[in-house]
Amino acid sequence: MCIALACLSISDGRPDDTDAFKFSIIDLKQIRILNRLNAYLNQTQMNLDDFTSDLSRSMKTKIHNNKIEVISTSLLFERFQQAGITKSSRVDTTLQEFLGIEGQKYIIHLNKLSRGLKELPRHHYFNSVGLQKNKLLLQDYIDSRSNSEQDSGSEGAQYFVGNSS
Repeated sequence: MCIALACLSISDGRPDDTDAFKFSIIDLKQIRILNRLNAYLNQTQMNLDDFTSDLSRSMKTKIHNNKIEVISTSLLFERFQQAGITKSSRVDTTLQEFLGIEGQKYIIHLNKLSRGLKELPRHHYFNSVGLQKNKLLLQDYIDSRSNSEQDSGSEGAQYFVGNSS
């Protein structure tokens, strides 16, 4: 479906990639994780620095010899699990790539995470994803199918009865 929309130059509402963020690589799962992190921070009235203060460390960059704050990806996902943001502490490699530093596989740039958390709520597409996966319960599916079959079957029967008289 998305491929067909792309061929027709129809956007799915996702923002275009920027120098800082490659929005095209994340899917609904990563968006929900970031939305849940935002909700957790708002609910606990905590900022990102407080959430990651004991996990972050400074690292020198090769460009301009600047120091940046980074966090180990595995430690961050363990903290996500402890906070109830994710069910497991397994690292999501796509989110790692989205928030990470190019060429550094196992660390996330905290400034990029902070900017990402501020950026996501500004876009309707990311807000519309929500916090939880919308699961269609099996019983709801069965009920909806049986209702639609009854509706279509009863219309057909009324039409058939009407024509046979």
